[in-house]
Amino acid sequence: MLNQFNNLIFSMLMATSSVSQPPYVNIENINQTVCLAQAVFQEASNQPKAGKIAVANVIKNRANSGNYPSDICKVINQKGQFQFVGKTKRIKEDDPMVKQQMIDSATAALLVINNEVPDNTYGAVAFVNMKIATHTDWLHSMKKTTKIGEHTFFVASR
Repeated sequence: MLNQFNNLIFSMLMATSSVSQPPYVNIENINQTVCLAQAVFQEASNQPKAGKIAVANVIKNRANSGNYPSDICKVINQKGQFQFVGKTKRIKEDDPMVKQQMIDSATAALLVINNEVPDNTYGAVAFVNMKIATHTDWLHSMKKTTKIGEHTFFVASR
């Protein structure tokens, strides 16, 4: 994961936790929150708030499903699951738009980790942006639950 991003997100999360309003940072799950915030930023920084929350929900749903690791960071780092993993990308933290996307991503992660928002994906464990997807053969075993922003969300077909 990107240390630069982790440090920035950690600082933002700690600043958020000192505010007297939710969402609060639970020190026990700070690492999970940082991992989730990074994944939301990498996968959905250009998406609306609901889209960021949806991506966070998918990752949490995977961790809670029993079919993936129960640790959010391990879900994110599973081989072949998220394109950004293992890639280095320079983040322009001095760009106001990028900084706001980071804050919004961290907020979405906190809201989902703290169960402060409902699952707007209806239990989805996968999502894809059909405009840029290159490998969609796995979709035959999935059922669409919703579309938010540019992402379509799926549960496993039964």
